[in-house]
Amino acid sequence: MTIFRSMAGALMLATAALSQAAAEKSIESNEQGTGYSLEFSYPAVIAEHPALQQMVLAERQTQLTQLKQWGKDWVSENPERAVETDMESFITWQTVANLPRFLSLTKDIWDYSGGAHGNWWRSSIVGQAVGHRAETDRDVCRQASL
Repeated sequence: MTIFRSMAGALMLATAALSQAAAEKSIESNEQGTGYSLEFSYPAVIAEHPALQQMVLAERQTQLTQLKQWGKDWVSENPERAVETDMESFITWQTVANLPRFLSLTKDIWDYSGGAHGNWWRSSIVGQAVGHRAETDRDVCRQASL
């Protein structure tokens, strides 16, 4: 019976964390140019951790630079198709759980690079926190790279 109560308590805590995450506001940054478009968003909780936010924004810039080059190549190699189709990338970070001791995030990526369909994948990171703040921003990024 004790195990059941523990599991029920964990389930309630997880449900509360997911509900909180679902209601969270996002920061969006979209850019479109000739032959490319990028839609990028991340939850506001990332901005509470400067090193984590710096990592996320650096990754956005890397993706945008690559996407611009793909778009330029796409337009020069496929001028007739480039009018109706861009190289596209959608990157969405989401909070899975923002608990007193942990911050868990997922990143969904969908890219279209001119084939029959786009490609999709997901990655996740978990950072250890004290209260609702990371022990240090460096710890969050170190944990994120595991």
